Amino acid sequence: MMHLSMPMSIYKEEEPGGGLFPADRRDTKEFNYVALGHWHRFNHVKNYGNVCYSGSTERINASEADHDKGFVEVTIDGKAPKLNFEKLETRRYLKITINNCVSEVQSEYSG
Repeated sequence: MMHLSMPMSIYKEEEPGGGLFPADRRDTKEFNYVALGHWHRFNHVKNYGNVCYSGSTERINASEADHDKGFVEVTIDGKAPKLNFEKLETRRYLKITINNCVSEVQSEYSG
C-alpha cells in the first residue's frame, strides 16, 4: 500500500505529497496486490497487473463531479486477486455555471 503514482500518460505527477512508484520496483508480479492512493478515481491499472487505485470516498472538487466514489474489495485466493469496486452513495456535487454575470450586473446598475 502506497501513496504514489504509477507512470501513466493519463496522470501527471504535479500534486504535493505524491511521487512515482520506484522504477526498480515496477515488476509487481512479486506482489499479490498493490494498493495505491493519491488519485481520487478508481482505476485498475491492468498494464501493471495487480495494481489498483481505490479512489476516494468523497468528491473534493468540480473535476470529480462525474466520478463514482467507493472502495475496492479485494479477495486474494492464490496468486490472482479478485477486485470488486463497491460504489457508495455520496453527496451530490453541484456545479453551477453563471453566464454573462458581468454584463447582467452592469445592466442593472447602469440605468
